[in-house]
Amino acid sequence: LVFFFSRAAYHRHLNYSLRRQLQMCIRNIPPRDPHINIVKLDDLAHTQKKLMPAPATAKLEQITQDIQAGRLSRKRIGNYTYVDLPQVQAGSGRGLWRVAIEQNGKEGGKDIYIIRGIFDYHGSKHVAWGV
Repeated sequence: LVFFFSRAAYHRHLNYSLRRQLQMCIRNIPPRDPHINIVKLDDLAHTQKKLMPAPATAKLEQITQDIQAGRLSRKRIGNYTYVDLPQVQAGSGRGLWRVAIEQNGKEGGKDIYIIRGIFDYHGSKHVAWGV
């Protein structure tokens, strides 16, 4: 039995060629847009955001990022999807307040979601902080 290549040298060559092929494949993958959806704020939501406490504003930003990434609550009532906003009132836990989101068409192949405001969806009351 005669070997033309040593086994170690042959495996080194195979590993190198496989690594090279993988690098070529990775370079050819197009970058993916991390934002699947477009999110816009309604005038009411924009005004409410300015007046909200800092923890609630941070939670609203997190909700916006989740919607952009394609993660949206399935709690629908009528034309709106509602997402909990627990940090509106200090020490209230989950609380009464929800972010009302409406899907409103497409733009450039992406769904457009409009945040309509922050409501007590049990009674459909809006809130104005700092007034």
